[in-house]
Amino acid sequence: MNASLLRIRRAGFTLIETVVVVALTALIMITLSFLIQYFYKTNAYALQQIEAINSARLSVENAVTDLREADYGADGSYPVAAAATSSVTFYANLDSSTTTIKKVRFYLDG
Repeated sequence: MNASLLRIRRAGFTLIETVVVVALTALIMITLSFLIQYFYKTNAYALQQIEAINSARLSVENAVTDLREADYGADGSYPVAAAATSSVTFYANLDSSTTTIKKVRFYLDG
């Protein structure tokens, strides 16, 4: 008779075992959620950096294309009128439909 009672007692989980399993599962789930959140933030930051770099690259490509069109001004002035750390002024015909050479200024704002 004692052997049959002993089998019945071993058939289930105790309250302490259940609480420990629930606590460990909750700890693992919380850790995983923080890791996933961290990876999403890191990924979003990397995507923003890539977008900013591509925007800067396209801007520089457009500026270089326009600077290659630099030509002497209508009054005979040099193609590059002024160059500073945050701006450049030059003469160019950027509108191919006309023959007018215009003064163009690129500058860094902000």
